[in-house]
Amino acid sequence: MKYNPTRPDDRRKSVVYFSRLNAGDKPFEMRLIDPKRSSQQNRYFHLLLGVLSKETGYTLSEIKTIVKRTVCNEMFIYRKPSLDKEGVENLFLKSSADLDSKQMTEVVDTLRHWSSETLGIYLPLPDEDNWLQLENELENE
Repeated sequence: MKYNPTRPDDRRKSVVYFSRLNAGDKPFEMRLIDPKRSSQQNRYFHLLLGVLSKETGYTLSEIKTIVKRTVCNEMFIYRKPSLDKEGVENLFLKSSADLDSKQMTEVVDTLRHWSSETLGIYLPLPDEDNWLQLENELENE
């Protein structure tokens, strides 16, 4: 069961449920739920990538890799130790699904700023009227 501790009713229900589990004789598990990025954030991020793909001539996959490796690398690149004796670290790219909602907001803000400043390409905010029009155009291509 999921409970939101910021809601008084959920807090009360969670205490009751925990007491019932704790009084029993069966093992149980408690864990925190990471606030993963929302599906709306993911849709918006991919829309922005689609706009950049259309404007630059790169494929969606190429634009995504460029963004992950250069524009927002601190969010997407992680390191693992080398498998060989040389000790060179291996670099890997995370999926956007591994980001939480705060990180995804930072990625989108960084991407929009970079696109405007570096490429001169304006990327719409999610609440702008032309956002849905762009989405429809990209889906129809």
